[in-house]
Amino acid sequence: MSSKQVAEIKRVVKIHNFTADSFKVGDSEKFIFSIFPDYSSVICKFTVHVYPRGNNADNSDYVSVYFGGILTDIFSVQCTLSVLDVDHNLVLFQSFENNGENVNFGLDRFILRNTLLERHYELLPDNTLTISFEITYYYAIPNLLAVDQKVIEFHFLYVLSLHAYDKCTESEMYFLQGNDDGCVVPVKRSVLCHHSPVFARMLASDMVESKKDCVKIPDVSRWSLLRLVYFFISSEIVFKCTDDLYDLYIIADKYAVESLLSKCRRYLKSNIDYESICYLLIFSDFHNDHVLKTFALSYIVSCYHEVSNTAEWKYMMQNNQDLAQEITFYVSTNHPDHLQETEADKNDSKLLNSILAENDHVLEHEVEAIVEELNEFDFYQ
Repeated sequence: MSSKQVAEIKRVVKIHNFTADSFKVGDSEKFIFSIFPDYSSVICKFTVHVYPRGNNADNSDYVSVYFGGILTDIFSVQCTLSVLDVDHNLVLFQSFENNGENVNFGLDRFILRNTLLERHYELLPDNTLTISFEITYYYAIPNLLAVDQKVIEFHFLYVLSLHAYDKCTESEMYFLQGNDDGCVVPVKRSVLCHHSPVFARMLASDMVESKKDCVKIPDVSRWSLLRLVYFFISSEIVFKCTDDLYDLYIIADKYAVESLLSKCRRYLKSNIDYESICYLLIFSDFHNDHVLKTFALSYIVSCYHEVSNTAEWKYMMQNNQDLAQEITFYVSTNHPDHLQETEADKNDSKLLNSILAENDHVLEHEVEAIVEELNEFDFYQ
């Protein structure tokens, strides 16, 4: 790391039923704050705990506030707390900081409970305590010359994602985590449910994911998750190569995101050539995608001679017998002349038979080498 950067965020949290007997000493309301350091490939996520009856017996007459899980990339955090009154004015300010030393820190005694109770009409409207957080954090940034272009690209996507959900409340926010530890991608629960019936069932049921604010998707990278969420908010696909499209297709297929599947198909069909069509056929066969598979077969029929001369074709026909039989049947049904012997093949066959007839001592397995050698001479008839 080469330098420090400063940034600020503001958050408001609400503690409902503040005077309820259900709150005991040490009980807390948990909130998740997320920040995005510039030029980083991760979102820094940390927790805030508010203890209506204090964090321990010594502080039972106070409201306690604690931060937890501050990442080491953040050098220091300064926070100013205040209470939002019934007229939406900020009162009862207190400030604290961690000085870059502690990952868990806060105020044991933010405000006296008696002060809140005595002024409940002003400070506890509807029996709700509203606390304002004004946070300044200092974090390390890398030397920009060393930043990979891919990181910058996805930094851009991250920023767009955060802007899209800037007014999203904490209860509406959900996080997806890929197989890269420490990287989470923010998304609204309603957006997930709108685009994916799989996520909708997951978050509406009694599954463990519905009770958490974050779900880990172990077989998906951070880059693919970013592209997925970016598609949710923009309906646009971002990709650099066809591998990115295949990765997106797999996620879209797994979580039944039909609109993304449709776009992936369109881009995949427009980004193929004689060599890559074989992989598209194998891929579509594996995923039972009739649309892509029909396209791939039709492309092979229309460009049969070019495709059948590629190394990818030979490998596919040798290593995927079921698909090879299906291709042969499809080609013979739709364009049988492709499977007939070409004129060049016939000439080679005549030449081979002629050599065998004139040279009884030549072994059959040597003939092809002789034919190949003779064909190198333009004057040979």
